[in-house]
Amino acid sequence: MNWLKPMTKHDEYKNMSASTPEIILALDLEDREQIHQVLEKTGDRLSWVKVGLQSYLRDGPSLVRELASSGKKVFLDLKLHDIPNTMTKALESLVDLPVGLITLHACAGPEALEKCAEFANKHMPNVTLLGVTVLTSTNQEGLSAIGVNNPVDEQVLRLASLAVNHGIGGIVCSP
Repeated sequence: MNWLKPMTKHDEYKNMSASTPEIILALDLEDREQIHQVLEKTGDRLSWVKVGLQSYLRDGPSLVRELASSGKKVFLDLKLHDIPNTMTKALESLVDLPVGLITLHACAGPEALEKCAEFANKHMPNVTLLGVTVLTSTNQEGLSAIGVNNPVDEQVLRLASLAVNHGIGGIVCSP
């Protein structure tokens, strides 16, 4: 499809192929001890880990730094969504964290996406922003309840296109 541009920002993404997928381990667990137990079991077999909102709010930047210092690549899944200035300021607060991927909601709109992309390109050159389209928990009824009457698949494509066309480096969407 012509709406999706290939990722070219980072060499590690250029080298990914369909035959060697990268798996990202979600560390959406109840406490830090459970995170350590899971990481101990997986060892060095996985390069990437995902820190979601729950873990980040509970354990903070120290968890991210700890994971990165252990050799893991960190995907910070915060799904930022606010006015453009607030989203940019949120990214500013994350500048010093050793992360490779950060999520934001594509439905935040073109201005927010563009300002975030510009900020990240200038101040976070090693970070790829990912635009979240429609949450996996949202079905057609959920979209309709918030005034979106497009079919789910069309809304995913619309938001993915919006994100890519405004400088966002990748997409998160449900199959």
